[in-house]
Amino acid sequence: MSFVDFRGQIYYNNYFKYCPYKETNLTRFLLKFLRLTVLLSCLSGSLALLGANWLWRPGAFDKIDETVFVGDALYGLNENRELACLPFLQADNELRDWLRFQIDQVPDAESIGSQALIEKLQEQNPSIAGASVYIVYARKPEDLIKKLSDWSGTLDDELTHFAARLFKSPGYRGIGCVALMAEKLPLFSPALLSSKADTFYNYCAICKRPHLGKISAASRSIVLECPLCSKKYDLLAVSMKGDYRRVNDYLLGFEPQVLLPETKTRRDELYAVWNSVLEHCRYQKDFAGAFGQRDSWQTPVETHRYANGDCEDTSILLADWLISRGFDARVALGRTDRYDGHAWCVVELDGEQYILETTDTTPDPRTPPLVGNIGRHYHPEFLFDREAIYFRRNKGWVSDYWTDNAWIEVTHGGEVIAPGEVASRR
Repeated sequence: MSFVDFRGQIYYNNYFKYCPYKETNLTRFLLKFLRLTVLLSCLSGSLALLGANWLWRPGAFDKIDETVFVGDALYGLNENRELACLPFLQADNELRDWLRFQIDQVPDAESIGSQALIEKLQEQNPSIAGASVYIVYARKPEDLIKKLSDWSGTLDDELTHFAARLFKSPGYRGIGCVALMAEKLPLFSPALLSSKADTFYNYCAICKRPHLGKISAASRSIVLECPLCSKKYDLLAVSMKGDYRRVNDYLLGFEPQVLLPETKTRRDELYAVWNSVLEHCRYQKDFAGAFGQRDSWQTPVETHRYANGDCEDTSILLADWLISRGFDARVALGRTDRYDGHAWCVVELDGEQYILETTDTTPDPRTPPLVGNIGRHYHPEFLFDREAIYFRRNKGWVSDYWTDNAWIEVTHGGEVIAPGEVASRR
């Protein structure tokens, strides 16, 4: 092996020999050819290096279509999930926008840590029950997609949604990608329970803070309690048709077409409606619904049509009928000295509060069932009318079913009525 240097010296493997030569046209041509060959070799290596690092060219990163990239990445991830018999991930625009804001607001995207990003995600997005973050780098978008396909979190069956954000790495790694998979829960609603979903997120109507929740599929009557403030703020029950409704949605504004005896006073009218319910409806404990479930709630229409029902069914019928005739009536749920779980109707009339039982025999007007007389035997936990649900503020005996100091009023939309506002609304 030998080569000629630019001085005309010939080098051999193990010895040196000086050999002056006479410059001719041939030697000049050979020297120029050698220089050109070396130059082309260097240029070829540089072009190959530029091809490998094409993103380093000005403006190359901006030409990447991130929407196409995310679609291709999602397709690859779902191919892996299909092989594992898992449901497909869904692209989520809300997560995408959140991720873009987090990545774009920091000067150095490489400084973002996976765990810190997950903690911030769950703090700012109450619908997120769990998440997995994967940060990868590559020279080309297709190489990123290959790396994402090796993501172990892809086979987590609880993760449901996907988002990703590309960023330009200031170092030698080319493109960076922050990929996010999350378990996203639906916002609570009665319809959600009817769809058999048991995990959700919701906002407490009392403290206004978001929280996650899980309900047993076997629950027939559901009380939502905030784990942050420990306050109950929603109450639902299953209907004869198997769907869940807020308890005050059972008050439909129903008034039976029944001829009542003529009365001279509102108190006599109250007793006439009460007696009509007692005479028409036969008590039947836990009447089964259309799908065979026990402890189903009936609407006033159903209770009057079937002429039977348990304590909450007949109390709802009585309260709805009285409200339709202008009485200030509510349904009470709780316990008594005789029953662990019970429902009854309460009415406020002329400054007096009445407890109306729908499971007793015909009442005696000479001994009116006033709260002041028999209320100590009743222990209500919840009240409701057509407008709101009322939750106990404190434990202990309640001697007043209408005082806003004892009850927290929550409307259909989750609005909480502060103390002092109840009287102005009625």
